[in-house]
Amino acid sequence: MTEIKIEKMIAQEVRYVVAKKQTYLYIDDVKAKFPRTKFDVDKIETFDVEGNEVRAILHRHIHDTTEFDEKIMKSLMFNPKDK
Repeated sequence: MTEIKIEKMIAQEVRYVVAKKQTYLYIDDVKAKFPRTKFDVDKIETFDVEGNEVRAILHRHIHDTTEFDEKIMKSLMFNPKDK
């Protein structure tokens, strides 16, 4: 899996929260600005930021999709029409 650099994400204005002495990136921002990403979903955490619940994740648990991932997704979405 290809890890995406945190600096690249922050440069694209992905919001983040610092908690537990680490930088967590907002899931919604990552999805919007990097649509070809996948997450280790069991590593997603929820934080209270100014009264709002925010889902965030450490950058090391965010990966760029590979060509293989895309082929698998296309095959899973394949739906031949019945004749």
